Amino acid sequence: MSNRLAHRPAAAALFLALATTPHHAHAQTFIPLGPIEPGATSTARALSRDGSTVVGLGYINGLQQPFRWNRTDGMLRLPSGPVAYAGGVSSDGQVVVGLSGPASGYRPSFRWTAATGTQNTGTLAGGTHAYLEACNTDGSMITGVSYAAAFPNGRAVLWTPAAGMLPLAMPLGDTFTAAPGITPDGSIIVGSSGSYTVAPPTSRAVRWDPAGVPEDLGVLPNVSHSSAAAVSADGETIVGASGNFYDPNGNASIHAFRWTRATGMQELHLPSRYSRAYAISGDGSVVAGTAAFRTGPAAFLWTPQIGLVNLNHYLPLLGSNLGILNLQSTVGVSADGRTIAGTGQRSDTFRDEAWIATLPETLPPCLTLGPVQITPGCPREHATLSISAAISTPYTYTWQVRTAAGEWIDIAGTVAVGCTSGSGGTISQAAPRDPASPTQSLLIRPCGGLSSYTFRALVYTDCTAKVSDEATYTICRADYDCDSNVSVLDIFAYLNDWFRGAQATDFDAIGPAMLSNLMAFISDWFTGC
Repeated sequence: MSNRLAHRPAAAALFLALATTPHHAHAQTFIPLGPIEPGATSTARALSRDGSTVVGLGYINGLQQPFRWNRTDGMLRLPSGPVAYAGGVSSDGQVVVGLSGPASGYRPSFRWTAATGTQNTGTLAGGTHAYLEACNTDGSMITGVSYAAAFPNGRAVLWTPAAGMLPLAMPLGDTFTAAPGITPDGSIIVGSSGSYTVAPPTSRAVRWDPAGVPEDLGVLPNVSHSSAAAVSADGETIVGASGNFYDPNGNASIHAFRWTRATGMQELHLPSRYSRAYAISGDGSVVAGTAAFRTGPAAFLWTPQIGLVNLNHYLPLLGSNLGILNLQSTVGVSADGRTIAGTGQRSDTFRDEAWIATLPETLPPCLTLGPVQITPGCPREHATLSISAAISTPYTYTWQVRTAAGEWIDIAGTVAVGCTSGSGGTISQAAPRDPASPTQSLLIRPCGGLSSYTFRALVYTDCTAKVSDEATYTICRADYDCDSNVSVLDIFAYLNDWFRGAQATDFDAIGPAMLSNLMAFISDWFTGC
């Protein structure tokens, strides 16, 4: 029986338990919103904080048109110019903002309510077009970006009924800013700032404080760019994306982040996996966006308890029927974290369609990992790693060894692992392994003396990907006979193998039965364990 088949009975039992537990048995609703008009599309851009209203755009005869959807009125096409889209909505869904204009030329921003209709909110002086995309609670403070020849890459703006559209402060030396996020009270604004006119171009996530002063939030380790997309109600948790525009191989390298004052910027997804965070709950505990999974790009949801999950697999786990929609992005999270909205692609027409879903109060994990187990061999350079996984059948396991603080490498074939003494060591797979197997047999050629190695597993499923806890294995080469005691018997056992050229005596990795190996063993024996 394959390892994946062996997991199925346990997984089935756990799925059955989930299905029969009323407290979190089903997502309360999953609703495809339909096209903006028959035969057209719909793409979600924002969700109101109360979870009642989705806004976005649809393509009608090749032109973008804005929409507002709620459970009472359904899909409503908003009056607009030939090219327009809605990008933001007030907390109660009554105010919608975005961009609207002719097919070419000047395209100002707009603010819509049912009572006043579509209001032209303009651009900065001399602007060519502007896009408003985030509202405070009542829609009286709106942020976005305005474009003009004097600032070709855009300028972050704040619009109010009294002052109109005003630019936000730009850090010295930068040439563009953008502001897609604002707190309900309007005190904190988030976005990005940088310059595309320098080589290489720059972009940093920014937080404007109540005085309008921008703060650089930094970047994730080993990358150069970041941008913020959304902010919690208190302004203290911010999400977005950080990475390099392109890595040396020409591939996009972007990772979703969550920032707090206490933790700084933290990556939400596994390394080398594309992701962007677009939305956050009021308390900052629920994050949503889009990410690359084993099955391709998909809408994601993240909480500290469940990690980052693929909604195409997670919502069905909760009981939702997604029908013919493949969920590609999540762009909105309600203040309480219970309602989410985004865009999917229909499998019959391959057209975009917006959706909304409500979640149960308690979210079960779709993958739970046990601790890493290490079974030593004899000699102790041989070891077997294993891990258990429950609920979602694992698809692949990648084992890693720590090479330095915060640095890990995959164990594939033979990998070099340096030691504090400066001498080299290696770790090899004992044999080719099935990536679906939760075990890994190793041959460790350690440095001289006592050596410790720290391992972890990356476990990928269709629903999620998680990093296991770390486990450290300490090798005592002096205990050659593996009786957990260093004595003269270990010398006799080693000499017996050394004289017959046994591979296990190759302590310096230059070949067995060498005098240097014997001297290395004697040195280890006197050091002890």
